[in-house]
Amino acid sequence: ELLPQIPEHVGEQLVDGGVGDLDGAGVPAVAEDRRSVGQTSQLLEMVGDLRDLVGHFEGACRAYAEVLEVGPDAETRARMHRKRGSVLQRRGDYAEAEAELQAAEAALVGVSAELGRVRLWRGRLEHRRGDYARSAELLLEAARIIADSGGDEADAAEAEDSLAFVHWVRQEIPDARRHWERTVELR
Repeated sequence: ELLPQIPEHVGEQLVDGGVGDLDGAGVPAVAEDRRSVGQTSQLLEMVGDLRDLVGHFEGACRAYAEVLEVGPDAETRARMHRKRGSVLQRRGDYAEAEAELQAAEAALVGVSAELGRVRLWRGRLEHRRGDYARSAELLLEAARIIADSGGDEADAAEAEDSLAFVHWVRQEIPDARRHWERTVELR
């Protein structure tokens, strides 16, 4: 619903340019017209998501940091830290990713689907580090939290798929197969 209001020529500049480059694209004027922190946060998050999608990881991290500077609510703050953590993890910056994921958990109050998503990425981080036992713990916890908090089936499938890979690496083939079958059921 926000994208159709952005001028067509802005698309490439949003994906290719830095967050600071948005001035020439007309985006701040769009954000000013909205006069809402929430809508500005949504726009910046979309910019980050687009940059992440095309592999512009630095730009994605910058856009998510911009959202954090706007002063969003706790859930949005946690989501931005989680997204930054996932980008940093895929770049191989594990220490920075861990710090972002810890910040995401600290921002949350209570149990929510977002907490499940954070635990999912923490589990993936431990998998990449080679701590498969801790990875499995976090991923099982993520799956439970997602199920208990009403998270969607895509989140549950991601947790099951990640668990399957952990079991596969540990050569626990029947468990890996069970989790992959569950992934297929959910998708």
